[in-house]
Amino acid sequence: MEEMHERIDDYLDFGVSYVWLIHPRTRRAFVYTREAVREVKGGVLSTSHPDIRVPLGELE
Repeated sequence: MEEMHERIDDYLDFGVSYVWLIHPRTRRAFVYTREAVREVKGGVLSTSHPDIRVPLGELE
């Protein structure tokens, strides 16, 4: 998990606005930004700029 967090930090340092982390077995999802990390509630991954919405149930 530590290596995964290092990669997420790298992406954010490179200027990526959002990084989505999805645990395949539990289907828990997290959105990482430069400001914070939050767990996705309501079953939809989303961003505000650009406006993207992906229902977790549609991901395989």
